Amino acid sequence: MDIDDDGDLDIVQVRRGGSIHVYRNDFASTGSSGSSVLVRLVGKGGNTSAAGAWATAQIAGKTMVRHLVANTGYGGSGLWRLHLGLGKSSQIDQLVVHWPSGKTSSFGPVAAGSKLVVTEP
Repeated sequence: MDIDDDGDLDIVQVRRGGSIHVYRNDFASTGSSGSSVLVRLVGKGGNTSAAGAWATAQIAGKTMVRHLVANTGYGGSGLWRLHLGLGKSSQIDQLVVHWPSGKTSSFGPVAAGSKLVVTEP
């Protein structure tokens, strides 16, 4: 999860009956790491959080797949958005969102550093 909304992934660890640990990733601010695109999905009907949606991204000839899930482990949860790491690429060539309803949304190119909100058609 990206707790400080700077495009790199951070970690929040909570142990049952224990304390909370936050591991903030500041590596991207050094200019040594790649870039990313953040996508927030908004579903329709009873699934406005778009749980079960997934996206495919074409980036420099490679395909990346990301699924939007309700939890990430026992008692765990992430932020309700997709994080697409681009490495050294400057853009996503094509992004396709597959909605639980069976509909799709397709667009691109998407520039690195973008923060998108995509609503189900």
